[in-house]
Amino acid sequence: MNAPRLPAAWSLAAGLFIGCLVATATPIPIAEAVAVLAVAGSGVLLVTGRRRRRGRWSGLVMVAAAVGLLRGGAALPPPVPDDAARSPGSVKVVVLGAPEGPVRGLGAGDRRRDDAVFPAELTEGVGRVRVRVAVENGEAPPDLRPGDRLEILGRFEPPRRATNPGERDRRAAARRRGVVLEARVPDAAALRVRGPPALGGRLGIARAAHRVRKTLLRRLDAACARHPTARELLPCLLLGERSSVSRELRDDFRTAGLAHLLVVSGLHLVLLSGTAATIATRALRGGSRPVAQRRTIVALTLLVAGGYALACRLATPVTRAAVFVGVACLARAGGRRTTFADHAAVAAVAILAADPGQAAEPGFQMSFSAVLGLAGLAPRLHEALFARLEPMRRFPEAWPRWQRLLVLGGARALSATLGAQLGTAPVVAMTFGRLHPFAPFANLIAIPLVAALLPPAALLACCGSGMGAVIGAPVDVLCRLLVVVARVTAALPGAVVETGPVPVAAALTAAAVLVVGAAVRPWRARHLLVPVAAIAILSLWPTGSAAPTAGPDAIVLDVGHGLAVVVRDGAGTAVLVDAGGLTPGAAERVIVDGLRALHVRRLAALVLSHEDADHCGAAAGVLARVDVDEVLVPWGFGGDPAARRALAGARDAGVPVRHLGRGDTWSRGHVTLRALHPPQDAPGPAGNEGSLVLHAVVRASPRDLTLLLPGDLEGLPLAALAADRTLPRADVLLLPHHGRGDVGPQIALARRLGATTWIASTPATAPTDVPTARSTGHEGALRVVPGGHVQRCAPR
Repeated sequence: MNAPRLPAAWSLAAGLFIGCLVATATPIPIAEAVAVLAVAGSGVLLVTGRRRRRGRWSGLVMVAAAVGLLRGGAALPPPVPDDAARSPGSVKVVVLGAPEGPVRGLGAGDRRRDDAVFPAELTEGVGRVRVRVAVENGEAPPDLRPGDRLEILGRFEPPRRATNPGERDRRAAARRRGVVLEARVPDAAALRVRGPPALGGRLGIARAAHRVRKTLLRRLDAACARHPTARELLPCLLLGERSSVSRELRDDFRTAGLAHLLVVSGLHLVLLSGTAATIATRALRGGSRPVAQRRTIVALTLLVAGGYALACRLATPVTRAAVFVGVACLARAGGRRTTFADHAAVAAVAILAADPGQAAEPGFQMSFSAVLGLAGLAPRLHEALFARLEPMRRFPEAWPRWQRLLVLGGARALSATLGAQLGTAPVVAMTFGRLHPFAPFANLIAIPLVAALLPPAALLACCGSGMGAVIGAPVDVLCRLLVVVARVTAALPGAVVETGPVPVAAALTAAAVLVVGAAVRPWRARHLLVPVAAIAILSLWPTGSAAPTAGPDAIVLDVGHGLAVVVRDGAGTAVLVDAGGLTPGAAERVIVDGLRALHVRRLAALVLSHEDADHCGAAAGVLARVDVDEVLVPWGFGGDPAARRALAGARDAGVPVRHLGRGDTWSRGHVTLRALHPPQDAPGPAGNEGSLVLHAVVRASPRDLTLLLPGDLEGLPLAALAADRTLPRADVLLLPHHGRGDVGPQIALARRLGATTWIASTPATAPTDVPTARSTGHEGALRVVPGGHVQRCAPR
């Protein structure tokens, strides 16, 4: 009995995809959204499905809807208010999974999900909730395994809402995963293992997966001990162990559009299981029992897929792919004729029935949008781009076999990667705000390399150093080729097109254009306007602004303990004063996404007040992602490691560096910066006392916007500045040293300036010591307009 063909499966799959995009931006609970969507899908199936299968498919969808609604409603924890923070103390939890990534410093301004250490369950106070714990000072926690009972000494508080322009509301996303509280602990000593492990069916499987993973990583490291590139890359490619890959290499892969290769996903599982199925098919070819052979091949494929998912700690993307492969294998074992879209539709319904919250996860959306692109767009693109190759397919005897395989295989591969890239483009633009024009061509080379690397990497992980002596060298060569592909593609001009996070309406419109275009067949050359139109919609659709763009203003971003101020004149000139945070990766993301949301595509100047990482630590990342005309620094800047990285970033980006001292002036458009400190004859910055102090004037009518930006100035220079009777007036003072320390000179400076607004860029956990000051840690990003009036700069 055959499964339903394309009309029914495509209707369901397209409906699920569009519904996921809608659910991302609506306040409707995910379980209800999936239930409504499934009911609608069942109605579509009743109309479009084959007559004999209508009842079965619509019944399946209705059951999935009911299960998803009940399970999602029961599993979704109640919301926790902003002020529901627990005082520091001892809390007992049970670990649910192994650490999700390398443990680095997680400052108050950090919003990187890969630094969430491990999920746990808290049973005290607010019921069973999942908790993500992070170690703030970068120390590694103890070797935690699923089921371990921990006692945590720290402070629990709800996940922070979006507080900056262009920032996603991660609290809502965390709640959909069951995370309603987060704990930030001061060091690894605050995590103590207490008592025997708590083991159940699910925890026992997770604990076994953790043990298998540790063993494989240890053997893989021993096998690649003499091959540094393979030692760095293979743990990430095979098992998703990102701590082995340097930050520079991760940036190259991300810029080239190859970041999906460094995250274990369905692609890796499909490549490995497909390789296993191919080997088994060739080994069993020619037997007298085809049904038994087919079932043997299916069993081996399922074994490889299940074992790989277990080694990857049952990560969500791999589990999704395992369900997809399982559906395809079971259909083949039963002798059913199915299509790619059939497998995707059944897998999507099964996953959403088990976990409705997956609908709003970008990983789920990208996985199935890629499947839709492969199933619907890739054949149409092949028809339009390679119509002249049809004679080679129809009359194979007229060409040599190697030529036919090379040309036709390359055409199919290019069509497939273009289809997958186009299918995921709406989700990528909506979630990450960028497009990668050269990614399809880079994937055309990189994916075959990864396919060639995964089987020997699995062999090395299973066999250890003995096999490394045999195949370690050729594997290392392939790894080097993959690195070259990533770095060459990342170095191309225009490798990344920054669109800013596009609205859901734009993503839905582009997706609708692609779906309607894929329904037209056959394609001719003129039909290539369909993907061009979709990309144009994503690139040119107005992204909306987190704050008004007309008129002069200054926006103080919330980067935790650090400073980043965007000064705009409303006529196209923008200046960024300082770019730092205790966690540079998070600060880079906040600053770059904020600039995109504010429609700042080019900075006239990047000013770095002094050498501390909380003021210049993210400068190199900003320079790599944003066009900057000039970098302004005080004399002697460059002694600290963070300052040297900033100068190296300016050198790599080809941006000139200019030194400023007392009396120097910089002007562009309607923005004028005047340096008040340090003296030009000073030997160089001496810590905070050598901070560059700027008086900024943004000319406007009827009143100018005036600010004083003193960096972290303190001590005698701050007292001297506060006593200077020639100091120009300013409506706004960015409190020096984040409003901490000796507040007397800070208040005296504010009064000398006549400032009506005092702002401190501090995290919520370290409030300012200056009374009546506005704090970004408590209010989020703040926008200042002429006259010193302050507005909360709500995120997108």
